Amino acid sequence: MKKKLLSVLLTTSCIVNLSAKDSYIGLKLSKLDSDKTVIANTSGYENIGPYERYEDFSLVGIEFQKLYSKQNSPFLWGAGGSLMLNDGKFFDGGMLNFDFKMGGHFDKLKAYGILGADIQFLSEYTGATGIYYGIGATYDVSDNFGLTANYTQHNMSTFISEDDDLSNDQDYKLSGFSLGILYKY
Repeated sequence: MKKKLLSVLLTTSCIVNLSAKDSYIGLKLSKLDSDKTVIANTSGYENIGPYERYEDFSLVGIEFQKLYSKQNSPFLWGAGGSLMLNDGKFFDGGMLNFDFKMGGHFDKLKAYGILGADIQFLSEYTGATGIYYGIGATYDVSDNFGLTANYTQHNMSTFISEDDDLSNDQDYKLSGFSLGILYKY
């Protein structure tokens, strides 16, 4: 199911990129809180620590968006994604995600719903995949710069290296806000 969703989102992203009206790239800051402690194996050996435990994630990274709308229509659709580090590290909670956006635009303000898929790297031996949804907005401050904000809920499920004996059923939920400053090109 998750692989099918990810392939649909990536295909949609490619189609939207071919006809995008507004393209953005910029810096994104996110604060995501977990509903429970997430455990990651950092040794790669079966039942041998150390294990890393996470309660929340402070992410910073690069975001891109492509938004499309017809000239006389209030509706918009688009795609986006981001590559983010957790506390400056990729294999300590970093994330890679892609999403599809649909909503409306009102002069300089674009508001949309978000549906996406992501991969989180908790350690070199433990990762997680998931789907997420939320709401967001992008505001064009000028012809070249914009601001973005969104709230998302992530439903994650870990995958563990074959050498590790932790349960593969470690599910957790992340929720939080993201802010960004974008260059419009």
